[in-house]
Amino acid sequence: MIERRVTESWEDVADRRIRQAQADGLFDKLPGFGQPIPGIDDPPDENWWLKQKLRDEQFSALPPILQARLDRAKFLESLDQQIRASHFSGSEVPWTS
Repeated sequence: MIERRVTESWEDVADRRIRQAQADGLFDKLPGFGQPIPGIDDPPDENWWLKQKLRDEQFSALPPILQARLDRAKFLESLDQQIRASHFSGSEVPWTS
């Protein structure tokens, strides 16, 4: 068995690869390049990652009664918009046709 000695640490390898990628321009067109980091000025929050994940997944953890109230409010707002649109347009009421 041939023993091979490693003369370069993993940090040196990583630094060399990063420098090579920078020289090749691989970091130039990343999403968000040149834009401020979202939330960088917000106060520190230990659960930031959890809140971000829930926001990204559009997860809602409301109790059923509050979710029902929210759904009802959205429905009534939609109905109100339909009534206003039909009232001001002079056409028939949408739910009677």
